[in-house]
Amino acid sequence: MGKVNFWLKLVFILFNVFFMVLGFMMIYVSVKSVSSNYKVSGFNGIDLLKVWVFALIILFIAGLGIYAAIAENNIALKIFAGLTVFMMVIYLVMGVLFTIYREVITDYFNKSDKELMNLLINGTQSEGIQREGKCCGVLRAEDWGTKIPESCKCTATGPDLKSKCKPRPQGTEGPDLIFSQSCKNLFLMAVRMVPTVAMALFYGFVCIEVLLLALSFLLIHQIKKSDSGRSFT
Repeated sequence: MGKVNFWLKLVFILFNVFFMVLGFMMIYVSVKSVSSNYKVSGFNGIDLLKVWVFALIILFIAGLGIYAAIAENNIALKIFAGLTVFMMVIYLVMGVLFTIYREVITDYFNKSDKELMNLLINGTQSEGIQREGKCCGVLRAEDWGTKIPESCKCTATGPDLKSKCKPRPQGTEGPDLIFSQSCKNLFLMAVRMVPTVAMALFYGFVCIEVLLLALSFLLIHQIKKSDSGRSFT
């Protein structure tokens, strides 16, 4: 019979398996991004090295946790608990950084800076956003300059014609009728998506690390209790 509760050990191991899967996924995604990014604009080898080192650290800590639980090794569990606190701090810092980054992006976007407008308009997804969102330009159709793209073309009919469509600005080329609504909110949603998802992930990892830390303390306590009980028999 083991020294610790079976279900407690199982939950602890499953959480560590989750982080092992996460580590392997990070390596897989980084390797895939090398092949795709190299063909487009090159890839920073230092960034790749950082991702791999971080992924290997995650794999090592998760592997240590799984070993410590299976072997019911108190020393390994204490080392794991210390490393868990370290990772908790890292995840928390990353979550805060992405929170700040998201706010900076939002503030910069709301300033309607001309360079930012040009960057968004020239983005590879901009025309797709316009087609799907039935909008034109970041703030106005004139963001495109004198040539309005076909993605701004409005094909609404009947009662929706006046509310959704308007003539293209004078002195411009392109569709006769364009979407009257700007894409500001959709573009803002698009630029905020990555930092928002990253922020949610890192804060989620912090919560999981807190649970792992609590579970590791419980395992340590149960092993100590079992060992002390055997020492008196």
